[in-house]
Amino acid sequence: MTDPQVPGDGEDDAPFIYVNPDDAFAPPVEQADNEPPARLTILQWLPRLAAGAGVGVAAAALGTAHNRTLWAGLPGGLVLGLLLTLSAALLLRSWRGLPMLLAGGLAWVIVTQLLSLERPGGDVLINDPAAAIPFAWTGLVWLYAGLVVWGIVAFLPRRWFTR
Repeated sequence: MTDPQVPGDGEDDAPFIYVNPDDAFAPPVEQADNEPPARLTILQWLPRLAAGAGVGVAAAALGTAHNRTLWAGLPGGLVLGLLLTLSAALLLRSWRGLPMLLAGGLAWVIVTQLLSLERPGGDVLINDPAAAIPFAWTGLVWLYAGLVVWGIVAFLPRRWFTR
Protein backbone atom coordinates (compact mmCIF):
# COMPACT_ATOMS: atom_id res chain seq x y z
CA MET A 1 0.00 0.00 0.00
CA THR A 2 1.12 3.44 -0.77
CA ASP A 3 0.92 6.27 1.68
CA PRO A 4 -1.52 9.05 0.78
CA GLN A 5 0.17 12.23 -0.28
CA VAL A 6 -0.05 15.11 2.14
CA PRO A 7 -0.81 18.42 0.42
CA GLY A 8 2.14 20.74 0.45
CA ASP A 9 4.80 18.06 0.99
CA GLY A 10 6.32 18.72 -2.42
CA GLU A 11 5.31 15.42 -3.99
CA ASP A 12 2.24 16.62 -5.91
CA ASP A 13 2.19 19.07 -8.78
CA ALA A 14 -0.52 21.48 -7.47
CA PRO A 15 0.53 23.86 -4.72
CA PHE A 16 -1.53 23.78 -1.56
CA ILE A 17 -2.98 27.13 -0.51
CA TYR A 18 -3.92 27.50 3.12
CA VAL A 19 -7.06 29.56 3.79
CA ASN A 20 -7.63 30.84 7.28
CA PRO A 21 -11.20 29.84 8.25
CA ASP A 22 -11.72 33.24 9.87
CA ASP A 23 -11.00 34.99 6.56
CA ALA A 24 -13.05 32.64 4.38
CA PHE A 25 -16.24 34.68 4.73
CA ALA A 26 -14.71 38.15 4.81
CA PRO A 27 -15.90 40.45 2.04
CA PRO A 28 -13.38 40.99 -0.74
CA VAL A 29 -11.34 44.13 -0.53
CA GLU A 30 -12.02 46.36 -3.51
CA GLN A 31 -9.25 48.24 -5.18
CA ALA A 32 -9.71 51.99 -5.03
CA ASP A 33 -10.19 53.51 -8.45
CA ASN A 34 -8.53 56.81 -9.06
CA GLU A 35 -11.12 57.69 -11.65
CA PRO A 36 -13.96 60.05 -10.70
CA PRO A 37 -17.48 58.59 -10.87
CA ALA A 38 -19.26 58.92 -14.18
CA ARG A 39 -21.35 62.06 -14.52
CA LEU A 40 -25.04 61.68 -15.26
CA THR A 41 -26.59 63.18 -18.36
CA ILE A 42 -29.65 65.42 -18.23
CA LEU A 43 -31.86 62.55 -19.42
CA GLN A 44 -30.63 60.46 -16.50
CA TRP A 45 -31.19 63.31 -14.04
CA LEU A 46 -34.77 64.15 -15.06
CA PRO A 47 -36.45 60.99 -13.68
CA ARG A 48 -34.41 61.22 -10.51
CA LEU A 49 -35.33 64.86 -9.97
CA ALA A 50 -38.98 64.05 -10.67
CA ALA A 51 -38.86 61.30 -8.05
CA GLY A 52 -37.24 63.72 -5.59
CA ALA A 53 -39.95 66.27 -6.27
CA GLY A 54 -42.54 63.54 -5.70
CA VAL A 55 -41.08 62.82 -2.27
CA GLY A 56 -41.24 66.54 -1.46
CA VAL A 57 -44.85 66.77 -2.67
CA ALA A 58 -45.88 63.78 -0.54
CA ALA A 59 -44.19 65.16 2.59
CA ALA A 60 -45.77 68.59 2.06
CA ALA A 61 -49.25 67.26 1.37
CA LEU A 62 -49.30 64.90 4.35
CA GLY A 63 -47.75 67.42 6.73
CA THR A 64 -50.03 70.25 5.64
CA ALA A 65 -53.13 68.10 5.93
CA HIS A 66 -52.26 66.99 9.47
CA ASN A 67 -50.45 69.95 11.02
CA ARG A 68 -53.48 70.85 13.17
CA THR A 69 -54.10 67.32 14.45
CA LEU A 70 -54.15 67.20 18.25
CA TRP A 71 -53.32 64.07 20.25
CA ALA A 72 -53.99 64.23 23.97
CA GLY A 73 -54.28 67.99 23.68
CA LEU A 74 -50.83 68.37 22.05
CA PRO A 75 -49.99 69.20 18.40
CA GLY A 76 -48.89 65.69 17.46
CA GLY A 77 -49.67 66.21 13.77
CA LEU A 78 -47.20 69.08 13.62
CA VAL A 79 -44.46 66.99 15.22
CA LEU A 80 -45.09 64.03 12.93
CA GLY A 81 -45.22 66.32 9.89
CA LEU A 82 -41.85 67.82 10.77
CA LEU A 83 -40.38 64.36 11.35
CA LEU A 84 -41.74 63.27 7.98
CA THR A 85 -40.16 66.35 6.38
CA LEU A 86 -36.84 65.60 8.09
CA SER A 87 -36.86 61.98 6.90
CA ALA A 88 -37.75 63.05 3.35
CA ALA A 89 -34.93 65.60 3.31
CA LEU A 90 -32.40 63.08 4.64
CA LEU A 91 -33.53 60.50 2.11
CA LEU A 92 -33.15 62.90 -0.79
CA ARG A 93 -29.77 64.20 0.37
CA SER A 94 -28.39 60.68 0.74
CA TRP A 95 -29.94 59.53 -2.53
CA ARG A 96 -28.17 61.86 -4.95
CA GLY A 97 -26.92 64.84 -2.98
CA LEU A 98 -27.91 68.47 -3.16
CA PRO A 99 -29.71 68.42 -6.54
CA MET A 100 -32.21 65.89 -5.21
CA LEU A 101 -32.57 67.83 -1.96
CA LEU A 102 -33.18 71.00 -3.95
CA ALA A 103 -35.85 69.32 -6.10
CA GLY A 104 -37.65 67.93 -3.04
CA GLY A 105 -37.34 71.15 -1.07
CA LEU A 106 -38.62 73.28 -3.93
CA ALA A 107 -41.58 70.94 -4.43
CA TRP A 108 -42.25 71.04 -0.67
CA VAL A 109 -42.31 74.86 -0.64
CA ILE A 110 -44.58 75.10 -3.70
CA VAL A 111 -47.10 72.54 -2.44
CA THR A 112 -47.14 73.95 1.09
CA GLN A 113 -47.71 77.48 -0.20
CA LEU A 114 -50.46 76.35 -2.58
CA LEU A 115 -52.21 74.43 0.19
CA SER A 116 -52.04 77.46 2.48
CA LEU A 117 -54.28 79.49 0.17
CA GLU A 118 -57.92 80.02 1.09
CA ARG A 119 -60.31 77.75 -0.77
CA PRO A 120 -63.78 78.64 -2.02
CA GLY A 121 -66.08 78.82 0.97
CA GLY A 122 -63.29 80.00 3.28
CA ASP A 123 -61.68 76.62 3.98
CA VAL A 124 -58.02 76.64 4.96
CA LEU A 125 -55.48 73.93 5.79
CA ILE A 126 -52.99 76.33 7.35
CA ASN A 127 -54.86 78.64 9.66
CA ASP A 128 -54.21 82.20 10.77
CA PRO A 129 -52.20 82.38 14.01
CA ALA A 130 -54.71 84.95 15.33
CA ALA A 131 -57.64 82.53 14.92
CA ALA A 132 -59.60 81.75 18.08
CA ILE A 133 -58.87 78.01 18.05
CA PRO A 134 -56.51 75.93 20.20
CA PHE A 135 -52.97 75.76 18.81
CA ALA A 136 -53.70 78.26 16.05
CA TRP A 137 -49.94 78.87 15.77
CA THR A 138 -49.26 75.38 14.35
CA GLY A 139 -49.82 76.54 10.76
CA LEU A 140 -47.19 79.24 11.02
CA VAL A 141 -44.76 76.86 12.74
CA TRP A 142 -45.38 74.28 10.01
CA LEU A 143 -44.53 76.75 7.26
CA TYR A 144 -41.31 78.09 8.78
CA ALA A 145 -40.01 75.09 10.73
CA GLY A 146 -40.30 72.95 7.61
CA LEU A 147 -38.11 75.41 5.73
CA VAL A 148 -35.60 75.33 8.57
CA VAL A 149 -35.52 71.51 8.42
CA TRP A 150 -34.69 71.57 4.68
CA GLY A 151 -32.01 74.19 5.32
CA ILE A 152 -30.39 72.24 8.15
CA VAL A 153 -30.19 69.09 6.04
CA ALA A 154 -28.65 71.09 3.18
CA PHE A 155 -25.78 72.20 5.43
CA LEU A 156 -25.00 68.84 7.02
CA PRO A 157 -21.49 67.53 6.20
CA ARG A 158 -21.14 65.74 2.88
CA ARG A 159 -19.22 62.85 4.44
CA TRP A 160 -22.38 61.79 6.30
CA PHE A 161 -24.00 60.98 2.97
CA THR A 162 -21.18 59.24 1.09
CA ARG A 163 -20.78 55.53 0.73
